[in-house]
Amino acid sequence: MVSKRIGTLATTLLLTVALVAVPLGAVATDHASEDAHFEVEITEVNSSVVAGDTLAVTAVVTNTGTAQDSQQVHLKAFDEEIVDSVAGPPLTLDPGEERTVSLAWNTTGADVGTDNISVQSNDDYPTAEVTVTPAPELTSELGTVESDIELGETLTVPVSVTNTGDASATPTVWMALNGTQTANTSTEVAPGGTEQVTFNYTAAESDIGTWNLTAGIDAEQDATTVTVIEPAAGTPAADQSTESSNSERSSGESSSSGSDPNTLDRQHGTIGGSATATFAGGDVRHVRFDEDVDGRVVAMRIRSFPDDVTEPASTIERYSIEPPESATETNATIRFELSASAVDTEANETVGVTRWNGTNWTALPTETTQQDETLIIDATTTHFSLFAVTTEDASASSTSEDSTASTTTSDDTETTGTDDADDAESTSGGRQSGSIPLGLGGVIAGLVGLLAIAGYAGRSGS
Repeated sequence: MVSKRIGTLATTLLLTVALVAVPLGAVATDHASEDAHFEVEITEVNSSVVAGDTLAVTAVVTNTGTAQDSQQVHLKAFDEEIVDSVAGPPLTLDPGEERTVSLAWNTTGADVGTDNISVQSNDDYPTAEVTVTPAPELTSELGTVESDIELGETLTVPVSVTNTGDASATPTVWMALNGTQTANTSTEVAPGGTEQVTFNYTAAESDIGTWNLTAGIDAEQDATTVTVIEPAAGTPAADQSTESSNSERSSGESSSSGSDPNTLDRQHGTIGGSATATFAGGDVRHVRFDEDVDGRVVAMRIRSFPDDVTEPASTIERYSIEPPESATETNATIRFELSASAVDTEANETVGVTRWNGTNWTALPTETTQQDETLIIDATTTHFSLFAVTTEDASASSTSEDSTASTTTSDDTETTGTDDADDAESTSGGRQSGSIPLGLGGVIAGLVGLLAIAGYAGRSGS
């Protein structure tokens, strides 16, 4: 009887365990079927890349599971280092959803070799073999360039580029005059090969003077100097140049002819971003226009002004600045930079800038600062012609664009009035023109005192 009860109890227990196990197994199976799985397929990658270039990798990530998930996807380089990721935010995919991702590896010379890269999710990590080849080794050499050419002649500038590396390269070859790039071109150079590029530059009248010519590639350049000279007297080109020069000088508003004996240095600057022409050297460092203009600015430091232009007193330097024709009456700020040690001023003097307006000199609004041994002068002008950097005494005797009987206001209209000028003159030197000089006032005060003492003594004696 007892054994029968034990058998019945065991059978009941087994049936209970079996009944419980069936739903638990079903739950476990359902949970597994709801897991996400991010499968990765690399769909595009270069099999070879030159060291220093970027390896671009494209992959498709598909969630083949049955649940939504968010995972980070990483690109790993040869040494298993993560070089790029889809991580912030991570990639979120619904079941059955796929997404194309783009990753990149910026290679260096230390990566040269052949190995596997991989794109990895939490669930998959396919690989692809990639070869990083050494970067081409490029050198450039400037050929023979004439040191002197006449106005109107064409300057030939040959540049050779040699590739001593193991991969082809397409460098940009360029030439520049006084730091301003004037021409460039690209050329393909095979491994172990040499290609020559020739630039031709025709000298115009504004080019007369000595130039610093630089040519080559970004990695290496050579430099030389070229002087553009006026043709010999009596030639058609010389006669044409003289006629143009005389026309410029007679206009008054124009700059000097720019002939070599009178031009100390000449800078050319192409107007670029922020409507600014920047110069590589010289005293004039940039010209910033208030409006968008295109073209080139020529800035010259000259030895003397034309004969019909009276030079301001206490002139430090002389300049001619020629903007594009469309910008001759455009407001602009000119920055001059001079050596502070070369500017000899008294303790009570300041440095200013004046402009020739065709009949007299006009003082420009000027801000002057000093950084180390450099004197920085920013002058605002409404027109372009001849400019002089002067001391305060010279600018005080000239006409101010902001405060004189003939002045150009911000809306370019002519206004009249002398109140501001009179005020400026009355306070010049910190003393009103109608006040009594300090020394004379002391003498008068002393005489009044003596007379008062004498009168008192006379009354006491009587």
